[in-house]
Amino acid sequence: MEKNLIILVAFFILFFTALSTNSTSVCEGESSLLDNLTVSFFCINDNLICPYEAAINGWSVGPDDQYTNILGLHIIYKSWMLKIDNIFITSRLNGYRFDLLKTSLAYTFLLPFAACKAELGVINKGNFGGEFIQNSWHKNVISYPVVELPYTDYASGVIAAGGLHLDLFSFFKDSMQIFGFGDLDLYFGTGPSTIQSGLELRFASQYVDMNSILGCEYHFLLSENLDSLMDNGFFGSIIFTLKPVSWFGITIGFGLFPVGDVNDDPNFKEKDYPVIPQIWYLLTFGKESPKIRDYPHP
Repeated sequence: MEKNLIILVAFFILFFTALSTNSTSVCEGESSLLDNLTVSFFCINDNLICPYEAAINGWSVGPDDQYTNILGLHIIYKSWMLKIDNIFITSRLNGYRFDLLKTSLAYTFLLPFAACKAELGVINKGNFGGEFIQNSWHKNVISYPVVELPYTDYASGVIAAGGLHLDLFSFFKDSMQIFGFGDLDLYFGTGPSTIQSGLELRFASQYVDMNSILGCEYHFLLSENLDSLMDNGFFGSIIFTLKPVSWFGITIGFGLFPVGDVNDDPNFKEKDYPVIPQIWYLLTFGKESPKIRDYPHP
């Protein structure tokens, strides 16, 4: 725990040192701090606003289980990205819950026809408010029964990740682009290590941006309590960002991802879930629109 805290503090120092170093002197032709800074607050959930009466009659979007909710904050400054993700995981079938709190710092290297990303971080598994937030939302907003599951033991680890992003095609004066991608996420100590590859489509306009991916993923080196929850296979997601002004965006989207052991809320009408849905809600302050590959998912 102490080692992770030291690494976390070092990340913040490195990030904000890089930010301040690049923005202390403002020369002619140099972009201002606000032109390069983007802050994104997000929630990713499988069943956030479905009315309870609809859910028990079979109209629930997701099972309200497994990756049940993700909250986070991402800060982008030029090629740097600071990521803080809090993932709330429940397993009704196995009878436990835990939260995965991830903090990482990523840097993107731009090449002539590609971009490479390197990322390093820490991950902690335990109780980081997931039960309180989920049950408060259930009781006070959507009138669902509370989810009472015990937390598993605390664990911690280190994240090392990398990715390659290849420019493939551009259309309509570069407003629409297709990319190929490959990502490798390694978790040492706890967490789901993953290999992903696929295609990404981006469309950009003055008021609306779109980002979509289609790919396949394989999980390995799974830690305790995660091996039965993860599955391998194809996934896809699409998000739309509405930009009423250049420095602010509202994003909503939808994705489907492979899933392992998952049980419905026992009050829901029984359904089979070979994949788990994820609905995206984001508020972004800055000129950079969200990219799906930067955000956590099953």
